[in-house]
Amino acid sequence: MRHFVITKNMTPFYIHDPKGRKQEFLRRRFSGFIITVKGKIRFTYPGGELIAQAGQPVFLPYGLHYINECLEDAESYVFNFQTMQTYEPMQLSPVSDTFAAETYERICENALAPSLHSDLAMMEAMYALTQKLLTTCDEPEATHPVIEAAIRYMRKHYHRADLSVCEIARRCNISEVYLRRLFAHELNMSPFRKLSELRMQRAKLLIAEKRPLKEIAVSVGYADVYQFSRAFKRHFGYPPSQSPER
Repeated sequence: MRHFVITKNMTPFYIHDPKGRKQEFLRRRFSGFIITVKGKIRFTYPGGELIAQAGQPVFLPYGLHYINECLEDAESYVFNFQTMQTYEPMQLSPVSDTFAAETYERICENALAPSLHSDLAMMEAMYALTQKLLTTCDEPEATHPVIEAAIRYMRKHYHRADLSVCEIARRCNISEVYLRRLFAHELNMSPFRKLSELRMQRAKLLIAEKRPLKEIAVSVGYADVYQFSRAFKRHFGYPPSQSPER
């Protein structure tokens, strides 16, 4: 997504979804970023599904046919826009609740008094948000299509404690041995290490938002807080309780 171009910015909105709400959308009118700050929403579409929850923003493209199902009471920022490109639904890099709120307020304020200056301010805010959301989605070091597919699958499912390298390889239609060789050759690391990096990136952001360690552990794919703490210390050299972001 190196050439992501926004051609028209729409006024964003903040939505409350009660648990159990289920809606079918036959054709999405705009492309959009959904940044859920509370609760959990599942988007099911032909060929896959995405889960939007704290630390897991998602992208839904224009024209998508999908079912929006609220698994928990949820609150989300929705940023709609038009773009020149066509992309698949995808998981995005996390942004803080504060940054999402500031972007939302800035765009809404400028939308109240349309002018060239306000239009530029809104577009600037949207591109700043887009840059953060796409920071690690483009994986410039991963040039092999199989590695790109594997990393996309990791981003979509990293929150699952049962996610395995074997499953990732199977989804990429190759053997686990070959996947490990590709990662070693192209990225100089194992698939499991890459998955751990993705989990730790999100964990640090959630720590900065002062979320409980138990909630963070579950959100990034660990069965319990003790397992998460050991993995965090192994990755950063200090336990999450001593993280500078806390």
